[in-house]
Amino acid sequence: MNPLEILLTDSLLRTGHVNNACIINKNLNGKLIASTNGFALSNDQVDSIIASFKTPSSVRENDFYFSGRKFECIRADKEAIYAKHGKSGVVLMQTDQLIVLATYNEHMFPAVAVESVEKLCHYFKEKGK
Repeated sequence: MNPLEILLTDSLLRTGHVNNACIINKNLNGKLIASTNGFALSNDQVDSIIASFKTPSSVRENDFYFSGRKFECIRADKEAIYAKHGKSGVVLMQTDQLIVLATYNEHMFPAVAVESVEKLCHYFKEKGK
């Protein structure tokens, strides 16, 4: 495990309210630089995520598509995208260089997932990432 994967595990998965997570580096053409065990995104998914932050109004109007499912948009702006599908959901936040994505399922609390991702992104912003 690289240090960023350990950070994802310690700061997100260990909360018990995130089941998968990854970090995308926007400055490296959307390279996936860390992910939790067994979680992967296709290049098309990464491109779609990056594009979603460029046009958040479109996400608000048309919802968010991830892993072949339509997620109802809860929040979409230049900083964050929150979306849900039933009782599961996805939380995305970005810094200048990175996008952190986390998913939660029906047995988890969305608010804890959001708070955990926000704290991690705040940490990255403090570090100039």
